Amino acid sequence: MSTGFQFVPRKLGKASQNQGRTRRLPAGATVVSSRETVESPKSSIGASEEADGFEPREAQHYGTQPGGWGKGKEKETDMSIPQDDYGILISLALSDYALWSEPDLRRTIESNSEGFIPLSFIFQHSPYFAHISNPSELLAVKSIRALTSDVGALEVRMLVSSPSRANWYKKEVGNVRDVLGGHEVRRSDWVDMVERVGGTSRDFWEKRCVSLENIPAAYRTIPGIYRFATIILSSTDSHLPAVQNIILPAHHLDKPGDKPKCKGFALVTLFRTEDVDRILEEWPWKPIRHPPVPTGSVADLKGKGSSLDEEDDDDESVDAEAYGDDSREEELRVEARILGFRTLSKRKWDELKDEYLAYRQRLLDEAASFDSHSHSQSQPSTKQQPGSRTRDDGEEDGRQGSTKRKRSVEDAAEKAPPSQTRQETRKQTPLPPPSTLNGSGSQPLTIVSPYPPNCLLFVRNVHPSTNKTTLRTLFSRTLTASAQNGSDESKAGGGDTDGLDYVDFTKGMDSCYLRVATPDHNSLLVEHFATFPIIQRDGLDAEGAKLLSTSSTSKGQEGQPIEVEAVTGKKEDLYWDKVPEKIRRAAVERALRGAVADGGRHIEDGDEDKAKRKRKRKKY
Repeated sequence: MSTGFQFVPRKLGKASQNQGRTRRLPAGATVVSSRETVESPKSSIGASEEADGFEPREAQHYGTQPGGWGKGKEKETDMSIPQDDYGILISLALSDYALWSEPDLRRTIESNSEGFIPLSFIFQHSPYFAHISNPSELLAVKSIRALTSDVGALEVRMLVSSPSRANWYKKEVGNVRDVLGGHEVRRSDWVDMVERVGGTSRDFWEKRCVSLENIPAAYRTIPGIYRFATIILSSTDSHLPAVQNIILPAHHLDKPGDKPKCKGFALVTLFRTEDVDRILEEWPWKPIRHPPVPTGSVADLKGKGSSLDEEDDDDESVDAEAYGDDSREEELRVEARILGFRTLSKRKWDELKDEYLAYRQRLLDEAASFDSHSHSQSQPSTKQQPGSRTRDDGEEDGRQGSTKRKRSVEDAAEKAPPSQTRQETRKQTPLPPPSTLNGSGSQPLTIVSPYPPNCLLFVRNVHPSTNKTTLRTLFSRTLTASAQNGSDESKAGGGDTDGLDYVDFTKGMDSCYLRVATPDHNSLLVEHFATFPIIQRDGLDAEGAKLLSTSSTSKGQEGQPIEVEAVTGKKEDLYWDKVPEKIRRAAVERALRGAVADGGRHIEDGDEDKAKRKRKRKKY
């Protein structure tokens, strides 16, 4: 009787065929089958990097899902990070600053007698790889081999070992963490780097940190900033990389855990103080100026770039070997100067940050106090206090102040150049920011005013379902009716318009802002709604209903009457600051035209009849 089987069972045959089958991978993937892995030596440290070996992390990188090698719905390969960037990120992850700031990394390197550290440890613990999904060891090894001397010398080796027998028949080999093997990396100066890092401190690195602003758009990534700083420094010392750490400050709108994005500025830590002094001297922190960008490509501006360097510092001698022979570096310097690239030390950057935060908090406190004060002042008092001024006295003073303001506006208009010259002047001289006004309303209205003062109203208690068209009709009718009244005819200002420029209303709100043409329209609306309170019964009510009774009980039953309040001071500055300059300039022009027309009728009180006749001639 024969001792061996003459046939192979069907189930075992299929299993052996499946075990010996080689799976198809995308181009570039190197995965050895289980049978070939078993025949390899059990442990070979420092083996040839070109030999085929089992690399467990690559199966997950090349588009495999945890469920296995499925068809059709395989996840696309994450190629968001180029191959050349791996070497730069690993160099930053193993820099002296990283060893000083991360004790776990330093202890892991010290635990190895040869100074090697697994790439998988860097991928899992380094902050530079925190937002990179499925980093590839294969691409990292290729990038490390292609590193230039200015990035820093790194050494890499591959570990080849047979996996445990329990892992031979597992389907998800790429997700098994207990499989040995992979790549390890170390710095070429690993012998003395730990001792050198131990002698540094926080103050040591703070003095070597600089702020870079207006970085060119093509370099607004961490590897790009590394290349940009390396080219700008043009370091000739290749023993250590010049850049040790790069931080992208978070934006105030970023949420915790969001991927940091470069918005044109970054904090870069250098290793040598000579590089810090050089970059601060060559690219100083100056006020941002926007020179006209020359026509032509950047490559055509090489000669202009050298002249820019000579204009900034005539006494500075430029090494021809470092600058003149490298056209790429020259083009980058020209582009950086056009974009206004500048640097600042970390100490001064912290001072400016504290100053800005204090200024921001002061503005918020002032706005909050102004809102509370204006709200308390808007509540009318029913009792007349002893020694207080009556409303008629306030109106009389308001008329006198308005007359003085109109005369000053008329004097400014007479001294103004012709319309064509005035337009050219406006193009050359932009409007100052609204914060330059003192907000008291005493600032004279001129052609260079940032906005028309006393031309803004805040309206409360409008119907939430109304719209801009209905509100404009409602307030325009009020202005027209008041202008037709003989007593208010002198206040109508600019009889060719209703005086309402814009209704700033958001649907669903019970309040809005009104922009009027002149301060006279401002006071006219405030006085009218204070004297004749009306309510808006529905969203399409463009006429308003008169309030039957002024008692609080009737107001609660019928609804709150529309309240109109003049906006002045800091609140007025903050509102106009959000309005585009083109709209503010047009509002100033309309206010000037209305003020000049009013001034022509109010120069002398005795010439009222003559002013009326002049206005009629304008209509015809």
